[in-house]
Amino acid sequence: MDVLNKKIITPANVKNILLKNKEKRNLLYVEERTLKFLNDTYKLDENQEKEILEELKDINLPDEVKIQILEMLPKNEEELRTVLYTNTLSKQDMEKILDAIKKYG
Repeated sequence: MDVLNKKIITPANVKNILLKNKEKRNLLYVEERTLKFLNDTYKLDENQEKEILEELKDINLPDEVKIQILEMLPKNEEELRTVLYTNTLSKQDMEKILDAIKKYG
């Protein structure tokens, strides 16, 4: 199988894709486990993700890191630093991230 393109998608996107696939066919074991995990642990829907990502668009971070922020919803600067690991941000950008996710965490 050849990969035609790569796109980073959010956990809510994954959940929606899996739910649509489940309507059409039986899910593979790994798909079923992924869906269960997302149902059990992930708090955001696609609209909430879009709102947060819109607020973070001016912050210079790779998309992968922004997705990790959505997944973890860090509650404080220490937790956020864990997600950022090699990325350095100003105090203001870190506060902006925490303020953006505070509504949903």
